[in-house]
Amino acid sequence: MLVRFAVGLFVLAGLLFAYQGVRSCGHDVDLPVSVDTAGHVAAIEYLDEGSRVVVFTPDGEVRPAPGYEEGMTDKDPAWTPDGNRLYFIS
Repeated sequence: MLVRFAVGLFVLAGLLFAYQGVRSCGHDVDLPVSVDTAGHVAAIEYLDEGSRVVVFTPDGEVRPAPGYEEGMTDKDPAWTPDGNRLYFIS
């Protein structure tokens, strides 16, 4: 009887631990600073060897996404609701 109780307690603790882990997976890590992206526009630049995400700043500067390698295909850029992050498929 005591063994069953110990096993049940162990399983319950494992389920609680797993639940906490799954709950924390849905949260983004906080950025150290807030980024003002008002007026920024995300777009796809089509190249001979693929496509990449670029951001147009309000003053007209074009900023390509970091980490692009020739031949990659970036697509579906989307801003987070708070405007601090840009997500895309690569």
